[in-house]
Amino acid sequence: MYTSGGLWVFLLPVIWKTLL
Repeated sequence: MYTSGGLWVFLLPVIWKTLL
């Protein structure tokens, strides 16, 4: 995986909105 969380803080909202 990429950075240990810093990137996910940005990706999670983007992926979440994509799924919704």
